[in-house]
Parts: sequence; structure tokens; C-alpha cells
Amino acid sequence: MAGGGGGGNTWIGALIGGGILCGIAYGLEHAHTGPGWLIAALLAVGGIAVVFGSCEAMIKSVEGLGEQLGWNQFVAGTMAGLASNLPEVVMLAFVIAKEPRVAFVVVALTLHVGALSFGVYAGLLPRDESGSARMPEPMVKLSTDLYACAGGVLLAVSSMMITMRVFHKGEGPAALNAWDLYVIGAVLLLVEAVALVRLVKRFSANDAPTPAALATEGAEPVAEPAVEPAVEPVVAKADAQGAEPAEEEEASADGEASEGAETPATASRPATPAAGAPALDSDPPSWGVIAFFGLLGIVTSVIGGHAVGEFADILVKSLTARGYSEMVGAIVISVFACSGAYLMIATAHFKGMYDLALANVSGQVTQVPFVVLPISLIMIGAFGQLGMVPTYPDGVLPIDLETTSVMVFGFPTMLILWKSIQDDGRVNWLETASMVGLFALTIYLLAAHG
Repeated sequence: MAGGGGGGNTWIGALIGGGILCGIAYGLEHAHTGPGWLIAALLAVGGIAVVFGSCEAMIKSVEGLGEQLGWNQFVAGTMAGLASNLPEVVMLAFVIAKEPRVAFVVVALTLHVGALSFGVYAGLLPRDESGSARMPEPMVKLSTDLYACAGGVLLAVSSMMITMRVFHKGEGPAALNAWDLYVIGAVLLLVEAVALVRLVKRFSANDAPTPAALATEGAEPVAEPAVEPAVEPVVAKADAQGAEPAEEEEASADGEASEGAETPATASRPATPAAGAPALDSDPPSWGVIAFFGLLGIVTSVIGGHAVGEFADILVKSLTARGYSEMVGAIVISVFACSGAYLMIATAHFKGMYDLALANVSGQVTQVPFVVLPISLIMIGAFGQLGMVPTYPDGVLPIDLETTSVMVFGFPTMLILWKSIQDDGRVNWLETASMVGLFALTIYLLAAHG
């Protein structure tokens, strides 16, 4: 089974080594010995290593499932990217338990960081003679709908937050209550469920776009073997007359066809796989192996997510003590939250698996508003109702400059993503520059003034 990210046994070493580093950090923390920066560094490096290993395990599980069910590379990559969100969700759960407002800002910023990653990666894709990079069909016909929906939801929610803030007259800050968060989260998860069903039913066939199509964009098409036209007139004439052709005409036609075209038996034989492609006769992994990798990914994601969450808490407190804004710390945390996906994207790209890389980089945009954000909202609401986090007179999530600005800026981000891909299914250099410029400017404005 091909690895979706690092390949080989590197991920096993990452799991073992990262686990050892996390164990040392927790030991020092429990014994109250060692400098704080050393504990933070061990948690960061060890946690990211474990997250990488857990992502690889989840990828292997989902890729095996894709082989069993006959999914193509883009759909399997999308499902693997979906599974790789588990460590991020676990990390956010620990952040929410301490600072739910910071966790919300981190999730929203992850959307902007992911969008910037998409713009940068678009500049690395193979391009045709016109300078355009072709996007896979599922992204053009499905992901763009999700971009449009996400933009509409972000605009509607942020507009409501601004309205509530302006006309608020109660005690304490204006805030969204637990039921507001439940409803928003449920709607977003419903859209994601419909999108996944649509993706599997409509775009999972093996004749969907492949990475080879992207890598060879602009190359001359390979000519297909032509069938001697002499066969068709004879058959057509016989059909038109309603009589069978003469035996000598059949023999002549058969002889000509055998010289200029493949016989049905020959034509039905599978072509020789290209270099680097999986063997056609290889058996998919067993359901037991798939379940093992899935369980391994879940368990290790909890360990890695907890370590990265602890590091994030230390980092925010350190940056705040040094006079940096809360938004700067949230941006740094959002980059760490995406670390597993970045490793998957980079390794898939260098292996020439462009569809797999695109599925993950696009998933960093679509799966934040429809998976990570709604789950985080539901957790914030539940933690507030259970008394696990502080609440306000009017709700759980306060409406202030930080929580509102990250939502407002999500609309132009989704709009330019939708426009850049949906118009012709390609991304040219101007669209690439526009995306990188807008997304980088958004992150700067949020860090400086958000």
C-alpha cells in the first residue's frame, strides 16, 4: 500500500522518536525541573513528529479503504486529508478547554493560512504552454461550490455578529450562546456530509483525473491505433440491405482488420502501467490492516495533539508576556495546526502525486469551515454548558474585534478562490499572484490590526 505522505518507514521512526521526546517533556514538567523553553521545544518537536506519524497511519488506512472500494487518487487523497484533521481537532479540544475564544480565532485563522498555502502551491504546479495549471474535475465541480457556500456562511455569521455587537444592550460583552453554536455547527456539518456523498458517488471512478494528466499538461496527445475503415462499409452495407455479407467479404474484412487494428482480445488487455504506478495485479490491503492503521492513527493523534496543544498554550502566554498581540500567537498556532497537512502536501508533490497534493491543499480550505470549525463550535458550546470554560451573561463565545474580523475576512478569501478555479477550471499566473497577494495581505492585516 502506497504511503500518502512520507512513504517508507519514516513515519514509524517519527512516531517512536516523537513519543520519546513527548515523554521526556512530560517527565520534566511533572518533576518541575529543566528550563521552560526546553520543555516547550520538546513538546513542539515531539508533538509534530507524532502528528506526522499519526497522519501517515490515517492516510494508509484511508488509502487502503480507497483500494478496497476502487476510489481514484483525488478522492482517496481527500478522504486522507479529512482523516488527518483528527490530530488538529484533538489539539483544539485542549486549547478550547483552556481558552475557547483563542481556539475559535485559531480555527478561523487556519482557514486563511490554508488559503495562502493553496495560492503558493498553485504556483508550483505543472503548467501548459499558456501558463495555466489545470485543476482536477472534482475540485472544479464540487470544491468551488463549497468555496461559495463557505463564503456565504462566513458573510452571514459575521454580519450577524457585527449587528449584535452594535445593538447590544445587555450586561457584559455581546456573545453567541451555545445553541447558536450548535445550529451553525450542525448546518456546516450537514453540507460537508452531502459533499462527501456527492464526491464518492460522482467522482470516485478510476477514470477521474489523474496526476499524470497534470504532469503531462501541454504534451502532444498519443495517437490511438486506427481501425481500417474498410470494415465498416462492408458491415454498414450489409446492415442496410438486411442481408449477410458474402463469406469472402467477411474473410477479407477480417484480414484487413487484423492487420490495422487490435483484436477484441488484444484491445481488452490492460495497458502496461506507467513508471511509478501501482501494479494492476496487486491485492488491496485486508480490512484488518486497514483497521489497524486507523486505530493507530487515532491513538497517536491524541498523544501528538495534546503535546502540540500544550506547546500552543505555552507559546501564547510567552508571546503575550513579551507584548505581542493575541492574533500573532494565534497565527503561529494555526501554522502548527496545519503541520501534518503540509508534510503530506510536500511529500506527495515531490513524488509527482499532484492530485493527492491538491486534494490535501484544497482540503485545508474546504475542511476548515465544514469540519474543523463546526466541531470546534459544538465543543465550545458543550464545554460552556458543562461549566468547563468561563461563560458570559449572554453566551459562550464573545463577539469582539478578534472573533469578528477573522470571520469577516473569510468572505473575500472564499470569493477569489471560487472565481480563480470555477471560471475555466484552470489557474493562470495572474490568478495565482492575486490569490497569494490577497491572502498574505489578509493575514498581515489581521496580525497588525485584528
